[in-house]
Amino acid sequence: MVFLDPKDVDEHGERAAYELFTWTAMGPQRHGSFYELMYDFYADFHALDRPQCETQREWDAKIEQARLASLAGEVDGPLAVLEEAARFGRDRAKVLLFQMQAMLGSSDADGEIGRMLGRGSKLTLRLDAPFLTAEVLPILFAKHERTDHWSISSTLDGLTERGSESVQRLIADYRARASVPGFRIRFGEADFDIAVRAAIAEPARGDAWSLLRDALLTDAQWELIEPLLPEPNTGGRPEKHPRREIVNAILYVVRSGCPWWYLPTDLPPWQTVYWYFQQWEEAGVTEMLLTELRMSARRQAGRADEPSAGIIDSQSVKGADTVGRDSRGYDANKKVNGRKRFIVTDTSGLLVTVAVMAASWQDRDGAKTTLLSTYLTTPIRHVFADQGFAGRLVDWTHDTLRTTLEIVRKPAAQRGFNVISRRWVVERTLAWLTACRRLARDYERDPAVSAAIIRWAAIAGIARRLTRGGPAQRQARCICN
Repeated sequence: MVFLDPKDVDEHGERAAYELFTWTAMGPQRHGSFYELMYDFYADFHALDRPQCETQREWDAKIEQARLASLAGEVDGPLAVLEEAARFGRDRAKVLLFQMQAMLGSSDADGEIGRMLGRGSKLTLRLDAPFLTAEVLPILFAKHERTDHWSISSTLDGLTERGSESVQRLIADYRARASVPGFRIRFGEADFDIAVRAAIAEPARGDAWSLLRDALLTDAQWELIEPLLPEPNTGGRPEKHPRREIVNAILYVVRSGCPWWYLPTDLPPWQTVYWYFQQWEEAGVTEMLLTELRMSARRQAGRADEPSAGIIDSQSVKGADTVGRDSRGYDANKKVNGRKRFIVTDTSGLLVTVAVMAASWQDRDGAKTTLLSTYLTTPIRHVFADQGFAGRLVDWTHDTLRTTLEIVRKPAAQRGFNVISRRWVVERTLAWLTACRRLARDYERDPAVSAAIIRWAAIAGIARRLTRGGPAQRQARCICN
């Protein structure tokens, strides 16, 4: 609460133009200055001693030692270590501390545990790390045994339905033990620790697994892509992560829309993945992949390797706050502030070329870059377009590129929606591309990166088309350290 009451400058040099109060359990508490208010809020922080272990690795080692000691039956020592580690922001220490308190029968931490885990079938804590999964579940089990509240039961039911295999196995193990009369879970119980170890010994598949599974390349798809990737550089340290894992990680970002640094822990580190993404883009790998896979798809359909006709269209998408002023604009027709994508496909909808620019570009002006790129890299000399590309662009395309730009217009008598010949193919391709969440809007600072993301989405789509009807066997998962 703030009460206006002008005063003189206080001893801290602040001009206190108001009185500050905070509401506590004892009623309103007055603070003489903003300095005093903030100091009270952060008193615990100011009172902290300098930690003995300052690196993440040393803290994690101490936490693991405390966990092993607690499983051996110790209580006071592990509690003190975990409390100290939790104060310095170690999430795993907080989880283990709550687990230990819950299994010891303490109800003091129930409120904090509830805020941490969430209610009902929606957990606020992600279960995509195997050790975290194995350490969060015992908290639920202890709370379920003590209270048998509907919210805990519904949480366990929800995890049984949508959880990973290891999560389901741990819940089934707990319920089998809980059905025995007189069962009571205890922290450090050897039998449960064996079940936990059995669950985390195998690759863990957390909440991110459904999207990861969709993004993973099948064996048949990888056989198409692997020979087209550049050979590793000679000399230096051997590559640590398999190329297949790198491509899977890139496709996961494209499909899920997550930031690079949110990649699941069972994929290579995001810095490594992004380095390959940049290197391959600079080397023109995505253009080469797209061309080779498109040629294979056309051969499979009984067509010539290279198309002779194409279809052009544009799509305006909103730009995120990461899109700078120099490459964003306002599309007055679509009422969209962001970027515009121009794509050319062949007559079957396979991507040929793409260009990304500010949404303020008119179709007839922005299309010149895309049409020029199409002219230089393909034998396409006839392009279909909608009415937005009519006008001077038709003459420019004919005179400069020796290419026919045919405007496909709506029938004069058409009312409402109707599929228009030729144009529906490229619109379907745009719909396929925006099914990838990274393309639902534009998040990239550099328009060239946006174009690369579009090419990767098209590469994944063409690879699926080429292997359609074949076995969907995917690579076994492994935890990458």
